[in-house]
Parts: sequence; C-alpha cells; structure tokens
Amino acid sequence: MFIEILLQAIVAAAGTSALIVYLLQKRSVRRNAAFLIVEQIDNLKHDIANISTYVSKNKALDGVAFYETIPLFGKDQWQNNKHLFISSLDRESIRSIDKFYSLAHIINKQQDLITNLQNNHFFLVQKSFADVESSIVLGLALSMPADSRAGLGSHAPLAQQLFSERKAMVESIIGNGQLTSYTPVQAVETLDKALREISLLEVQGCLGCRKLNKIAKRK
Repeated sequence: MFIEILLQAIVAAAGTSALIVYLLQKRSVRRNAAFLIVEQIDNLKHDIANISTYVSKNKALDGVAFYETIPLFGKDQWQNNKHLFISSLDRESIRSIDKFYSLAHIINKQQDLITNLQNNHFFLVQKSFADVESSIVLGLALSMPADSRAGLGSHAPLAQQLFSERKAMVESIIGNGQLTSYTPVQAVETLDKALREISLLEVQGCLGCRKLNKIAKRK
C-alpha cells in the first residue's frame, strides 16, 4: 500500500514538473517573440522616418539616397508570432499592428523597386560609357591612314590625344547626369501615400504594443 502511494506521488510530481517546464518554456517563447516584434516595430519606425526624408514635398525622389538604403526587413516578426498573442491583445491593437505592417510591406516593396531602377540606371550609364569609348576607338582607327592601322607608330601620340579629348567630352555629358533617371509616377504616388498613412499611426502607443513591451521585459 505504501509503495503504491509512493509511486502515485512520484508520478504526480513528475507530471507537475513536466507541466512547470512546459509553462516556463511557453513563457520564454512568448517573451522572445514579443521582444522581436517590439524591436522590429522600433526599427521600422526609425528606418521609415529616414525614408520619408528622401521624398520632397513635390514628390521628387532622392535616387542616390534610395540606392544606399537596405531593405526594411526580411522576416515579418508580427506575422510569424501573432498567433501567440491573439488571445491576449485587444482587437483594436491587432488591427493597428496589422495596418502598420501592411503599410511597411508596401513601403518596402516600393523601396525595392526604386533601388532596382537606380541600380539599372547606374548600369546603363556605365554601359553608355563603354559603348561610346568603343565608338571613339573605332572612329579613330578608321580615321588614321591605312598604312598605320596595323600599328599606330608615329600616329600614336595624336591618337591618344584625340581619344582623351573625346573621352573627356563624353564624361562631361554622361557623367554629369545628362542621362535621365526615371521612376514611375505610380511608384512615387504609392510610396508617398503609404509614408503619409504610416506616419499617422500611433502603433507604439496602442494598448497591445504596450502589453507586448511588458511581456518582452519579463524575466
């Protein structure tokens, strides 16, 4: 009888220990997830504020600034971990955070588009330089006397001078931004609208974000 009671006590203790371990692990998972969400929202707010300075009031873009930016985010911590907090956050907060991330994704998409366009523009400028230089070399070769085309010989200094002069002229035209860098109007409109909308969201001050912040700070 005593042995049976002892065994039951051991089983009960083991079950209690397993439950405690499970609850502690679940608490740790929620704490880490809350920390990742809060940290990402803070970073997004900061980076989006910077991006908003690249768009002027007349909706002109600073293409070079966009070229130097990095993507807003890779993994969406809210979508990955939202299920852990659905039952403990109010609906208004969930809608607010959903809206914030939705707008952040739109901004990220337009940022990626504009950056790619800027990359393509730089590539085209470089290709233009290469094409024009090739044309200059070919033109000079054809303009030299027929007997010197196999080897410029005494004509080399003149050919080098002409090449340098024409190359400098090309650089003064192409290198000074004479080639038009174009960004679709719709991309600018979409980006500007998303930036204005997200600036009006007080997501960090909502009840849900404050609760996530408390969970993230739990020991």
